[in-house]
Amino acid sequence: MDTKTSLPKFTPTKHTDTEFPNHHEELVWYINRLESDSSLNTYKAPYDDHYDIMRYLKYLDKPVTVWGRVSEARHQQELSFLKIQDGTSFKPLQCVIDWTQHETQRETWQKIKLRSSIVVTGIIRESPQELKKFQRVELHVQSIEIQGLSDPEVCPMKKRVTLQQVREYPELAFSSRFKMASLRIRHVASMGTHEFFDQRKFWYTHTPLITGADCEGAGEVVQSTTMFNKTVSLIPQKNDKVDFSKDQYGKPSYLTVSGQLHVEGACLAYQRVYTFGPFFRAEGTCSRKHLSEGWMVEPEHIVREETGLNDTIDLAVSYIKHLIGYTLKRCPDEIDFCDSKFMKPGHREYLELLLEKPTVTISYDDVIELLLDAQTQGKVKFETIVTKEMDLDAEHEKWIVEYFDNAIVAVMLFPKDIKAFYMKESPSNPNRVESFDILVKDIGEIVGGSVREHRLEKLQQVIESRGMDQNTLDFYMRMRTFGTAPHAGFGLGFDRMIMMLTGYTGYDSGKQHPDIREVMPYPRQSGSIIC
Repeated sequence: MDTKTSLPKFTPTKHTDTEFPNHHEELVWYINRLESDSSLNTYKAPYDDHYDIMRYLKYLDKPVTVWGRVSEARHQQELSFLKIQDGTSFKPLQCVIDWTQHETQRETWQKIKLRSSIVVTGIIRESPQELKKFQRVELHVQSIEIQGLSDPEVCPMKKRVTLQQVREYPELAFSSRFKMASLRIRHVASMGTHEFFDQRKFWYTHTPLITGADCEGAGEVVQSTTMFNKTVSLIPQKNDKVDFSKDQYGKPSYLTVSGQLHVEGACLAYQRVYTFGPFFRAEGTCSRKHLSEGWMVEPEHIVREETGLNDTIDLAVSYIKHLIGYTLKRCPDEIDFCDSKFMKPGHREYLELLLEKPTVTISYDDVIELLLDAQTQGKVKFETIVTKEMDLDAEHEKWIVEYFDNAIVAVMLFPKDIKAFYMKESPSNPNRVESFDILVKDIGEIVGGSVREHRLEKLQQVIESRGMDQNTLDFYMRMRTFGTAPHAGFGLGFDRMIMMLTGYTGYDSGKQHPDIREVMPYPRQSGSIIC
């Protein structure tokens, strides 16, 4: 006899030809079935997660079994202490071995070192009073199954993994305390991203990773080809150059530097869309804020011409503040670690203040005037001399944010010649485009956006004046002939956002420097790829 909960058969409501079908009843039925029918949700974690164990006193004095990797091992004569991490909690669970009860296992269990994988069964007890500040409960071991020991010859580190060691041994990235915090914050911020845009009715859109167009028009693209797996003499050539007409796609192709050009097509059909994916750039330098591979969030929406720029700035700032609040709420332990004396004291307070502080919106021309005034009066000495129409360097961005008391700063209306070809010319000044950068403390630019040039004639003029290859942008130009509309968007460097949320600041010669590599599990940078 079937013991499963019996569900009523769903009978859809019949509609006349003139009625719009209402699928609400069907949706509710499927949701109820999913919640009540266990056959539709069969996954069960093989081990209890110690996140719940450490939170709920209902586990006290009860046997539990947990899996984890050892993050700390201290073997003593009478007792041994193993801290294990299973990924469900930032804090480890301490396991206590009483050798008076397990003397016969001493030789085997004392082989358990840092990063060994084990399954532990035992009884949950309240921690001693002096330790409750750090851990509410601990597990008193009854049995241990060793799944994998760490080899001291291959894994020589005896203490916690440092970030420098992670650079040499990237496979240990997830054993580092900070890397663990940044990974968990990255996960939460990713979920927060989808929640933010879903609540505002933006459609998540996948854009291609291989493209025939250079979105930024700067030429910093990574070539995608199948030609170079041959002997050099067999590579097809034409006029002393590689003949890409014989390549996989019949023409040059590249790894994408941005999904923006493609997501604009979706925007013109669905009004509000976003893409969230990787980008690749042929960066020639090893910068602390640039990578050859990273992640970008790029929303695009239909706008009114008269308010498009300000509306898009508001969207970007709202998104940043949403991620800050979302992370503070869901990653309290990770933020506390980032706020510790080992990382960046005062970081939590800084994030909380950002939620309250009003955003500063200022024009590029006013920023240049502030910088020139400070430079002329000798208030600051910049390595790159400030001049009109220049692009802002990191030192200028840092000074501007500090000038406005570390608030979020939106700089808008940049010179046309230093910005991308697709940005719309300002109606009030033909030498400016309706663009903006958002600057934050320590990092500088975290968002770049603009109103897009939706008029075909204007777009053609810019492309021709810059000597760009129109053939690679045919699809983008045709968008302007198939029901174009005013639209705008921005790109947020997600890895820089994780830098901001973790507050990570690296050290070099005693000075603090943000380093984007430390918030990536496997950073990709020019001149180095270990795995």
